Amino acid sequence: MNYSLLFEAPEHRQHAVNFALALSERTTLEPGPYERQLLARFVAGELLLSEVEALLEKEALAPRPSQNKLDC
Repeated sequence: MNYSLLFEAPEHRQHAVNFALALSERTTLEPGPYERQLLARFVAGELLLSEVEALLEKEALAPRPSQNKLDC
């Protein structure tokens, strides 16, 4: 489904993000700094919702440095 018409106006995007943030507040789903940055860019109209999703998926698949390595 194409949601682009629902989010054409900045106030609609802000309302949607505020709603999502309220639902996730104080849960394990509450966004971190990177997610909040992407949401702010979405509200500003810099990113489409599909682009936010793609960037989040890319971040989730990125390899993490191992914290079990010993520095020699």
